[in-house]
Amino acid sequence: MVWVVKTNLRGIEGRPGPQGPPGPNAQLVSDDPRIPANSISASSFAKWRAARAAALAGAAPAKLLIVGDSTSQGAVTVPGSWPTALVGALTRQGLKARSGIVAAATNIPDPRWTPASWIKAGDIGPGGGLWFANGAGTAGILKATPGVSFTNVAVHYLCRAGSGSSVVRNGATTLFTMNGAPGVDGPDNTYVSKSAAVAGTAATVIDINTPAGGGLYVLGFETWDTGNPAHVAVHNWAQSGTTTEQWISLPVSLDAITYLAPALTIIMLGLNDSFASVSSATYLARMITVINRAKQTGDVMVVTNPRTDPAFQAGVDTLQAAYEVAIVDYCRANSIPLFDLYQRMGPFTPASSGPWWRDQVHQSDTTNQDIAQVIAGLLA
Repeated sequence: MVWVVKTNLRGIEGRPGPQGPPGPNAQLVSDDPRIPANSISASSFAKWRAARAAALAGAAPAKLLIVGDSTSQGAVTVPGSWPTALVGALTRQGLKARSGIVAAATNIPDPRWTPASWIKAGDIGPGGGLWFANGAGTAGILKATPGVSFTNVAVHYLCRAGSGSSVVRNGATTLFTMNGAPGVDGPDNTYVSKSAAVAGTAATVIDINTPAGGGLYVLGFETWDTGNPAHVAVHNWAQSGTTTEQWISLPVSLDAITYLAPALTIIMLGLNDSFASVSSATYLARMITVINRAKQTGDVMVVTNPRTDPAFQAGVDTLQAAYEVAIVDYCRANSIPLFDLYQRMGPFTPASSGPWWRDQVHQSDTTNQDIAQVIAGLLA
């Protein structure tokens, strides 16, 4: 049996896991009778472990994808996120951090992007279905400042009817031209990318300019340093407000997962399904669709959402409990690794009386660090 279990945070000296007993396995003792009391086996993440070994050997990057909502992206009141903390935890294992593909704008804007004010925040990135950046001749529709030094830059985009050409610039220098019209850079409804070698510092600005008649469905940009091949790229595609339905109803969302082909996809969805009163059966069916697509190219791990304050919205606590049972039983039956954060955090407690929640819905930075440490330990 391949399984990830939980230990309630309060069961480890009243503190989050990383501050409790040393080593990740000490934090993975089951106190749920549905869950076998054994931890991850070496075969659980065969594709991830192979990618990790290749990265450590300097052969190729290890790609890890996060699919989620605001509990993974970072909420309005939470400046950090557990995927960000995971990057730090993985680098402490000897992997060098590499910037993942970053959506051009989200409900919580990535500081590396400066989108033009007219771009609709929340509709860029695979979870939002992408946004058509056209601007009719406006320069600097999207500006990217990676925040790290790099030797190469790439822009990933979708070829789709109605698209035109756009240019990517470093200051006054044009790096390359992209054309999303079907049949030019790629077939209709397929993702492609173009890249260029460019010596960049943390403050270098990469500019996407869409001339009149142009336009592009932008997935995101990516930078890397060829001098540091032993790296891990954590692609955080979590999108605030998204439900499982959005991830399966928009072909560009699932196709983006296939295009990236990560060695491991971590899926943390369900929060907004409960707010939308989605039944547990429908939630599970949609999750299975996302899981199966991710399994086509790599390993999969499921992380359950933290519990919401029952006072936040009537009925969400009942639905979230049903989701947890459904996904735990499914993962157990299908040998899919699962980190049961729902049970690990336990019943909701106000932020004023404990460090685990930042507000009525989202976990705190303390919990984000705990999530990252546990996952990093499992992936070592």
